[in-house]
This record gives sequence, C-alpha cells and structure tokens, in this order.
Amino acid sequence: MFIGVATVTLGIFVNSLAGFAFAVFEFSFKRALFAVVLLSFMMPHDRGLFWRELELAANNMGRPEQVSDYRGGAEKHEAEHGAAA
Repeated sequence: MFIGVATVTLGIFVNSLAGFAFAVFEFSFKRALFAVVLLSFMMPHDRGLFWRELELAANNMGRPEQVSDYRGGAEKHEAEHGAAA
C-alpha cells in the first residue's frame, strides 16, 4: 500500500513540474521533447518498454535457444510439450 501511494504521489509531483515547464518556459527542442512525452504515453506498459526486450537480446546474442520470450500459460506449455491433437 505504501509503495503504491508513494509512487502515485511522486508521479503527480514530477508530472506537475513537467507540465508547468512546458506551459511557462521557452527552451530549445520544446516541441520535440513534448512529442517524445506524448509518444511515451501511447506505449503500452503491460510488457514494459522495449528496453527490456533489447536487454534480453543483447544478453543472449549468438545463443537463440536461450532467448526468453513472453509467452505464458497454455502457449508456453504447448511449445514445450507439443500441442494436443
């Protein structure tokens, strides 16, 4: 419970400061940075950002049999034990 409340509170604070900076100040690359912020809102966070996938690929370069995947449950069982006929 504490972690959730702390995360939301910190997120509101940091995002409020960012919104204030975009609204009030003029700085280089303001439009480009704002576009990056908006694009980051559009990325699905259920799988995390692509950095995790990039890290897995980098750690397993040259060893494709050890590359982790995100399949779960029945899909993973079928891949390991074969599909039921």
